[in-house]
Amino acid sequence: FSRHGLVAENAGYHDVQGLVMENLPRSEPLFNEYHALIVKVAKERCKRRRPLCTGCPLEEFLPNSP
Repeated sequence: FSRHGLVAENAGYHDVQGLVMENLPRSEPLFNEYHALIVKVAKERCKRRRPLCTGCPLEEFLPNSP
């Protein structure tokens, strides 16, 4: 989320959780689905030292994307 400029680089879990909860309809199944997708992308793409941004499903939302 910080690479996309949505939260500060030092934002914690609860900061991100608040952002998501404030911007999605109140729905536990929807929150659960988003959580699972966020975890999947983070594990597969958002490496701390060498992120795999090229080909990421969120690549087009990066601030410096073409």
